[in-house]
Amino acid sequence: MEGDALQLRDLVPAESLLSHPGLPWWAWALIGAGATLLVLAVVGLVRRKKRQSPPPLPVDADLAYREAVGVIEESAGLPQREAAMRASGAIRLYLAKVCEDPSLYETHEEFLARHQSLERFPETTREQVSMLLTQLAALKYDRPVSPGAHADFAERPLAVLRQLHQQRHAA
Repeated sequence: MEGDALQLRDLVPAESLLSHPGLPWWAWALIGAGATLLVLAVVGLVRRKKRQSPPPLPVDADLAYREAVGVIEESAGLPQREAAMRASGAIRLYLAKVCEDPSLYETHEEFLARHQSLERFPETTREQVSMLLTQLAALKYDRPVSPGAHADFAERPLAVLRQLHQQRHAA
């Protein structure tokens, strides 16, 4: 018996122990090619849909201006904080509708930090809008404001809105 342990035996072939794939190699190649074509077709359809997005509807700038003026004028009798919130919202909504500016969806700080905000307008108009929105934000959030901010509070938003509306074509 000890002699059997030291004796070399023939190797057992490994092929009989391995399971055979269910499909031949060329079938797997066809499946891979089909999956690749399917992915490419889906990507092509998605890209085509993006290119064929409907054109934006024309904006009636005068209607947007009248709506904003109406909101600002209606807020004249309200407490200053409420009036500031409405005036700020009206100006931002006007900018969103007419100029496609995303300021309606931004915080005041994001609007000021965005360098391309209102780039279609002259520098003086951009500064006036920024200063007005800064004063309105201060009033909305009970921050200290400059002494002159209360004096022309009712007229200033209308004046800036009027200036924006007049310069929208030049922009």
